[in-house]
Amino acid sequence: MYGEKEFSRDAIKNFGNYLPELSEDPEMLHTQMSYLAEGIRDKLSCTSGILEFIEGLLHKEDAILEIENAVAISFIEIEELAELGLETKAPLLFLGCLKNNKKGGSEPKTHNKTLNYTPAGSSLRRTAKRVLRTGRRLAQR
Repeated sequence: MYGEKEFSRDAIKNFGNYLPELSEDPEMLHTQMSYLAEGIRDKLSCTSGILEFIEGLLHKEDAILEIENAVAISFIEIEELAELGLETKAPLLFLGCLKNNKKGGSEPKTHNKTLNYTPAGSSLRRTAKRVLRTGRRLAQR
């Protein structure tokens, strides 16, 4: 089974040099997924590698369902792809995951319960992420 521990190990191994904060929250799937999203937003040189990594996660047959949830909820939102100029570079399964989530189609599910995902919640998450990102940038100055 490919779970939080394996995801964390692979994310740190592949992107820890670019995103050292990945090592600060090991095995925190949604938190680490948001760090990978920040790497894309900050246009790090590993952007295409991160997108390929996410696509690979979605293809894993033994991955826990929470991984798809983390992609749909804690990673880049579909509107952001166009803003970042990545809509043509994003892998297909990843795009499908985002589009399904955005349409309210098949909601992301955990093992035994459905997460409460709403567009309003999505907007709040996006705003919170932007506030955190701005705060980090100001702290670095």
